[in-house]
Amino acid sequence: MTAPCSSLLVGLGSPYGDDQIGWCVADAIAGQHLPGLIVRRAGSPLDMFDWLSGVDRLIVCDACQGVGQVGSWHRWCWPSAEIAPLKFGGSHDLGLAAMLSLAEQLGQLPGQVAIWAVEGRAAQFLPPKMTMSPEVEQALPTIIDLIRRESSLPAAIAR
Repeated sequence: MTAPCSSLLVGLGSPYGDDQIGWCVADAIAGQHLPGLIVRRAGSPLDMFDWLSGVDRLIVCDACQGVGQVGSWHRWCWPSAEIAPLKFGGSHDLGLAAMLSLAEQLGQLPGQVAIWAVEGRAAQFLPPKMTMSPEVEQALPTIIDLIRRESSLPAAIAR
């Protein structure tokens, strides 16, 4: 029997508005203690560099803008030209697509990368509005369940 692969789930975000979706997903899934899954929160995609060593699969969840209606969710496999023009949540110093590209060029990126994003409201990405929009909050249970299911599958099946 082979050991489970090491998967890393990173919830990107902040404590503000719809940008907190990634953190909420990470917190919910971390509480489920799935075997072979490491769960972390990050305020910036750059934070992930230190966590990629020995990881076979990376799953990222973040808020985004520009793909659909507020509260709609999206999933992409890296590399994906679709995510380059998107604005992801918060004011990340290095965007998600740029970080993934850099990690790939440096040979640090896991073989499988999935990006989950929930469309958020532009006005809620920064203070002073501190609560998630009703549409994003309503999407939360679905996105948690979908990412939990993907996280519990062997990497080869989850592609």
